[in-house]
Amino acid sequence: MKRFAITGVLLAAGAIGALGLAPPQPFAAGKAAISAGGQGTMAFSSEHETDDDTGIGYLRFGIRGGETVSGTLLFAAEHHHGMFPDIVVQLGNVQEASFKEHSVKFTGQGLLHDDQVTITVRAWDHGKSKADRFAIECVDPAGHVRFQADGHLVRGDIRIGDSDGEVQP
Repeated sequence: MKRFAITGVLLAAGAIGALGLAPPQPFAAGKAAISAGGQGTMAFSSEHETDDDTGIGYLRFGIRGGETVSGTLLFAAEHHHGMFPDIVVQLGNVQEASFKEHSVKFTGQGLLHDDQVTITVRAWDHGKSKADRFAIECVDPAGHVRFQADGHLVRGDIRIGDSDGEVQP
């Protein structure tokens, strides 16, 4: 029931658009670009002082790089076996992104529930050899880590590719 409740929250929210999160903008013509995207379910462990247990997270993101960077992220997680997510992270405007052959790191200002935080995400595309990995950290303006999670996808996919969406070798 928990999985359906969290998934329902993401779907009811329109996953990105209904939350007021802007979709990624097109690339400038003639510039090399890179993209990353993913959606799925992950099992994670949290190393934050107050969240020292495991949880299930649902993620959806899309990032485009090149001359300008744009992208969005929605992450919802459940720690305590309730009906609704107790962690909701929204990133409506990616400010920085760095791409490697099979990974991306991106940051921006967003919300942990209704609180302003700096969000840093790392995602790894392992192809079909093993499960993709996703890590997220939310830091408040005072520099305190408010939430962090790291784990492998149990369902879904993360893709790191060029501007045409092709996965790099």
